[in-house]
Order: sequence, then C-alpha cells, then structure tokens
Amino acid sequence: RRVRGGLNIVMLSTTHLAFLVWLLVPCFVSSTTQTFQKKLKVGYLYSGPFNDFGYNLSHEKSRVAIEKSLFEEGVYVVSEIYASVPPENAYKIMEGLAERQTDIIIVTSRLFRDAASNISIAYPNVILLHSGYMPTQPIANNSASLLPRNYLGRYWAGNLCAQMTKTKKIGYITPNFKIANFFLNINAFYYASQRVDPKVTVYVAWTDDYNSPIVEAKAAKYLLDLGVDCVNYHQDGATIPITFSASKKYSIGYSSDMRTLIDDYVLTSLTIKWETVLLRIYHSILNGTWLSKFRAKRLWELDLNTISEFSPLVPNSVRKSFYEEVNLIGGNVFCGEFFSIFGTVNGSCINDTQKLNMFTILPGVVNGPKFNQSNVVEDNFIQWNSPIGIATAVLISLGLLYSSLIALDIVLYSKTKVFRSASPAFCYGIVVGAILCYISLFFWLGRPTTALCMCRAWLGGIGYVIIFSSLIVKNYRIWKIFDNKHLE
Repeated sequence: RRVRGGLNIVMLSTTHLAFLVWLLVPCFVSSTTQTFQKKLKVGYLYSGPFNDFGYNLSHEKSRVAIEKSLFEEGVYVVSEIYASVPPENAYKIMEGLAERQTDIIIVTSRLFRDAASNISIAYPNVILLHSGYMPTQPIANNSASLLPRNYLGRYWAGNLCAQMTKTKKIGYITPNFKIANFFLNINAFYYASQRVDPKVTVYVAWTDDYNSPIVEAKAAKYLLDLGVDCVNYHQDGATIPITFSASKKYSIGYSSDMRTLIDDYVLTSLTIKWETVLLRIYHSILNGTWLSKFRAKRLWELDLNTISEFSPLVPNSVRKSFYEEVNLIGGNVFCGEFFSIFGTVNGSCINDTQKLNMFTILPGVVNGPKFNQSNVVEDNFIQWNSPIGIATAVLISLGLLYSSLIALDIVLYSKTKVFRSASPAFCYGIVVGAILCYISLFFWLGRPTTALCMCRAWLGGIGYVIIFSSLIVKNYRIWKIFDNKHLE
C-alpha cells in the first residue's frame, strides 16, 4: 500500500507539473515573440523549382541564411515563396504581395524584369530587388539590381578545365539570349584556357532556356560526341554535370555544390553567396539608410563568387597552379591585347560600358548549334518512316488483327456452350479494351502534338480500365455464383 500510495503521489505531482508547464509555455513563447523589435515581410519569385540543385537552390539557401542571421539579431522575417513562376503570372503574384504590405520583393530572373519594373512604378513603397539581372536602362528609386561578377568564376572554370583536359577540348553551355553577361562568361572562360595552353579548343553550345533538362542533355551529348572532356555552363539545374559524370568526364558546377549531389567527376562548383549583399541591403532598409546607399543602384560588380571544395580527382599540382593564377589575375580579367577587338590598347582594361555592350565571342571559340525544344523533340521520338517506326507499326497492326479475329470468333460462336460459360459480354469488354490500347500505341509514333498526347493518355487509359473492370466483374460474378448457399 505504501508503494502504491507513493506511486500515486508521484503520478499526481507529475500531472500537476505537466499542467503547470502547459499553462506556462504559451506565456513563455508569447514573451519570446515580443522580444522581436522589427519585422520584415519578404516575397520571393523563383524562375524554377527551388530544389533544382542549382541557381534557385542557391537563392533558397541564402534566404534561409538571411532569416537565421536576422532572427539572431531580433528581426522577425515572414517570407512568401513562389517557385517555377511563369513570366506571364509574375505581375499578378507581385501585385498580390504588394497589396499584402510586403516590404521587399526579390525576383531571381530577367524573365520577370518587365513585371518587376511595372510593380516598382505602381507600388513605390515596395522595394524591388532584381537578383541576377543587370538592366541597361535606369531603374526606379525603390529598386536595385544585383549581379555578381560571374565572368570571374568562368575564368576560374576555364583555367581548371584547361589544366584537367586530356583531349584538349573543353566546352561551355549557355542559354541563347542576347545578354552581355553570357558573352562575358564565354570570353573569360576561353581567355583563361588560352593562358594555360593555347592548344586547348573551346566549344560552345546554346540552349533555349535557363532550365530545360531535355535540351541541356542534348547539348551536353553534342559536346561529348566532339570529344569534350570538361564542361562549364550557365543553366539552373544539374542535368549537364549528371550527363558528363555518366560518361566519366569532368564538369564544373554552377550556383550550388554539385559534387555533393553527383560524384567526384564534378571537379568543383562556382557557388554564389547572395546573402553577402542581401544582408547589407536588409540592414540598410531596417536602419533607414536604403535611400542613400542602394536605391536605383545597378550593383553588378559584386564579389559573391566562391568555389566549393575540390574533387579528389584534382591533383595538388593543379590546385597550386589554379590558386596562383587566381591571385595573379585578381578581378581584372578583360585586359591586354587579347581583348583588342573590344577596344583595349597598350595593356588597358575594358570599361563597364564596354562590358555591358559585349555581344561578341572572341575569335578562336568554336560556336556550336542552338538547341531548342523543337529540334530536340525531332531526335527523341520515333518517326513513322524510320525502321523502328515501321517495325512498331507492323507489330501494333498484328495485335489489332489478332484482337479483331478474337472478337469475330466470339460473335460467331457466342451461343456455344464453351463461350456461354465464358460470359460473352465480359469477353467483348476485354477485346474492346485491348483494341483501344493497341490503337493508342499508334499515337506514340511521329512528332507529338497536344492532340496526339491526349489520345495516348485517354485511349490507353480507357482501354486499360475496360479490360480490368471486365475481368474483375467477371470474377466477382463467378465468386457470387459459387458462394451462393441456395445453389448447393
């Protein structure tokens, strides 16, 4: 009884303690929340999925780092995130953010530039940050554009690829947009390779978008077929390094650390620390110095580039040579006679205006094809007149003929004992479903269209449902018959 009584007392005390904690925790949380002296509402528009393991992921990591840092400073940040935003929906989303009294809106792609510019005019109290885009025209007072010196990272990549290549062929893949930043990147990549070894050839392939995996895979395969054994790129995702690693060839990642995702054939990655500049801007907004420091600024020479840890496949001698070149070149990439076509004389460097108007690649770069959804689709689907297309059509036709003969057999002999016991109605259903499935296979041949894709899905799906529903109902009917005790 003493043991029981003691246990009861302990249980009662534990219950009281739990109840007390239950009462006090909300008060504690409430008092903790009240310690935040400032609050920011921030909206993010990502051009692709934030788990793309590339460009958008780098922005997402920066967002988390910024919120953690500001949280420790007593600033409460509320974020609204929109991923894979179609450009035509950007204005409506930003308008909604502005109407909800959002303090800062960050757009991560040039695809949103027009919508962001219009919002900055319509809502002057909202601060617009264009991340990753450099406008050539003046921008509104409530805006700032942020662009790191990507070309510096490309110079590093060109140096490393030129040192690691065995075939003397290295490559670069980039979207086919007339943006000076892209040409700066290509030329920096090429210049670095020539400083290592003038015998190295640089091949360029173009894509139609920042994030188009099927097109990127085609461009990567094109370079591999040429003998390229090291590649860098300006794409959002991880398709290109994955394709090269599958062929045991080198790549240098972009935006995020690709080696942690793929394997050691990713020699290193050019990562971007957006939080470096964004934290400064957030602080300027919070302490009221935004107007004098950042408004209407085009911040495009930002030192946000870093490189991730080297792969074990990179020898120590290459690492040493790499860092020596990085320290030697500093940030002055476009200097000397090598860039005389852009206006450099007597070892001078090109100025910002010349950089922003660089829309030419240097002589010596092998300019490759422009891949897009249209020409890639042609290569990735079976054509009617191809050998495999003809063979497939013949097999489908034989299947249709066989199904039709079975249907005819059921019609002719449906009254016989054998077919009557097999339930002709359900047999018809199975045959009709099979015929629909065979017909749907024809729509997998030839260049796909919206109508053909609809036929693939609907005819095949309906046929499958008819076949298996007939089988299930037929078996259920047999079970009900034999399970009927009155028939015994």
